[in-house]
Amino acid sequence: MLSDYGAITSEYASAGMGGLFGEEEARIHLNTRIHYFRISGGASMPIIGMKFDSMEAKRENVPQKGEIKVNSTPRITSAKLITLPSINKKALALNFDFVTTYSPEIGEVKISGELLYMSEENPKILKQWTSKKTLPENVNIEVLNHLFRQCLLKVANIADDLQLPPPLAIPRVAPKQKEAGYVG
Repeated sequence: MLSDYGAITSEYASAGMGGLFGEEEARIHLNTRIHYFRISGGASMPIIGMKFDSMEAKRENVPQKGEIKVNSTPRITSAKLITLPSINKKALALNFDFVTTYSPEIGEVKISGELLYMSEENPKILKQWTSKKTLPENVNIEVLNHLFRQCLLKVANIADDLQLPPPLAIPRVAPKQKEAGYVG
């Protein structure tokens, strides 16, 4: 059984979303791209690495007018304890799927990968995962925030390539409004 961990939703109007016609599909399979994270002062965060295993994206042939809803959902699919040979320490390997869907169904982007989590609590975390298919709340929050931060940036680039709305609001620069002068 997979465990769902909430979702982030954004709404977009289709104005300016030209080019949403025709079917395009992109599949990118990455061998090993691992990101290592450190906070200032050299201390390690519990999330010590992340790799993307695959990315799949598809745009449907659906002419679209009106509102488009974008929904991004991370899902932890499995957890296991592994030994990192280079440092001879144990880490928790959390496999994940990050899926961004569009409503109406004009496209989808799916990213799969693995996140490495190192903590003294790893046996306890794994035991909870094995029995309930959930992570402790503090671990869950940290993992989900990390997945949103890393994956939404990837999805935004892929969505742009497929001419789909981005999964997060992008700031827009507007001309400065002229102030009304004193007339007297």
